[in-house]
Amino acid sequence: MAYTPHVWISRLGTALNRFLKQNETATHVELVNEPTEITEPGTSINVGWLNEIEQGIVDAHNIADGNTASITTINGQITEIQGDLSFTIRNVSIPASGWVDNVSSVGFWTFDYSDARITADAFGSVNFDKADGASATADGIIQQNDTFAGSIRIYSTQQPANDYTVDIFIGGQ
Repeated sequence: MAYTPHVWISRLGTALNRFLKQNETATHVELVNEPTEITEPGTSINVGWLNEIEQGIVDAHNIADGNTASITTINGQITEIQGDLSFTIRNVSIPASGWVDNVSSVGFWTFDYSDARITADAFGSVNFDKADGASATADGIIQQNDTFAGSIRIYSTQQPANDYTVDIFIGGQ
């Protein structure tokens, strides 16, 4: 059930906490709220809206329970973010010598990065930092890649001449 937020309006006036004491006995007293002035009655608290809040909390909690995540750090730097549906592998080294000439079979030079967590139905994105972006383009690296069970393949139109350090995002597992 989608949560629908409500607008709660504050009660406004003067002496809002002033009460009239009446029908006092030795064991009981009735207190009747009697402010000197009410300029805005505000939103009444009602069981329907309170139950919607409760259900919204339950729904959010159930979603959060199903989406666990972990973050790996080294010396205070995030090196990996992993969740149920996606994860990021930080600072992956792609040496110029690691590219394979697959021009005759697939039409490109390829670099395969292996990680057992990558599934065949995932999608991947290789993120070069801004400084390396122009160099990667000049090296022929294209923003197309494929995922396979256990690896992601990065393509280049030519043999890259430079080494790169990239972040690889894997999603849709």
